[in-house]
Amino acid sequence: MYKYVADVFKPALQDLYRCELELEKADGRRFLALFEEARSKGISISAAETVARKSMKCDPIYLEALKNFQDAKVITEVMNQINKMATQVLHAMAYKAN
Repeated sequence: MYKYVADVFKPALQDLYRCELELEKADGRRFLALFEEARSKGISISAAETVARKSMKCDPIYLEALKNFQDAKVITEVMNQINKMATQVLHAMAYKAN
């Protein structure tokens, strides 16, 4: 049982890591593109940064990466709870066996 949970938990962690990297890439790339677009219109650096951050909130590429990361995070948290419960059950079974 523990091996099964561990076999499922490990891919969930890997998926979370992959989604986190995708989110970082999307965040960096999209922010830079939006920032450069604002700067090309003659906006100051601080104003361009503000415009880019606000634009990120409705950017579909960034929002998709954020959603994937949040979903993977929830799955990983659930798997972690299942892993903890399985460990507790196995410890209780081992204690009763002794």
